Amino acid sequence: MTKGFCISPVRPELVDVVWPEAVKMLEPATDTSAGKVLIGDVYNSVVNGELVLWMILEDGAPVAFYTTRLIEYPNRRAMAVDWLGGSGLSSWMNEA
Repeated sequence: MTKGFCISPVRPELVDVVWPEAVKMLEPATDTSAGKVLIGDVYNSVVNGELVLWMILEDGAPVAFYTTRLIEYPNRRAMAVDWLGGSGLSSWMNEA
């Protein structure tokens, strides 16, 4: 991983602490859904445990957020990334 980057899931009890920054970075992604999903829907899914919010820090400052969820298939599980926003994608994406 590139030096200075940290990728971490946000613990449910800390979502409200980072949410204002997450909104700035994730809302442009939800805006592409043509109203099917609003940023408040993402928040509700995160606090209800349907989605996991991940935070990418560079030198201690948030530069991106994304959400994941598990999908159950008949023969295996998969992880899906639903919403992603921020900067420096090419620097950290392979580690996420």
